[in-house]
Amino acid sequence: MGVSNEVFLWVNGILITIILAFLGSLWKIYGEIAPLCHLGKRIQVNALDDWFQKRGLDTAKLSNTKGANTAHNSLSPERAAERDNLTATGKSVGLTQAEATRLKELLEEDARNDFANGLFNFLAFAALIVLIGVVVRSLSRE
Repeated sequence: MGVSNEVFLWVNGILITIILAFLGSLWKIYGEIAPLCHLGKRIQVNALDDWFQKRGLDTAKLSNTKGANTAHNSLSPERAAERDNLTATGKSVGLTQAEATRLKELLEEDARNDFANGLFNFLAFAALIVLIGVVVRSLSRE
């Protein structure tokens, strides 16, 4: 006895609806326990950081310090410090027109440097891929 397409589609539709309802209930449960999971993860990471620190392995820190500047700073240290000072001043009390213009210039210079570095890295990667292709092609010739 064959199953008609209509019955097959109805049964699959009902199964998909049941699966989606089940996944939706799991999502609600996860939404309720997610803060607890995040809290547990933070406690575990802090405990591991303390363990590393007690053994003198401070370089293996797992947690990132909030607000730490991990940027590569494509500007010189003086210009980066000026940019950071202007940004902090702008966040706390605001900037004058001259300070805002100077901050804009520093940010544009930083963006140009980042773009140039990214373009150079892309071209180096493309050249490496082409080089690998040439080596593979030369080795595959018989």
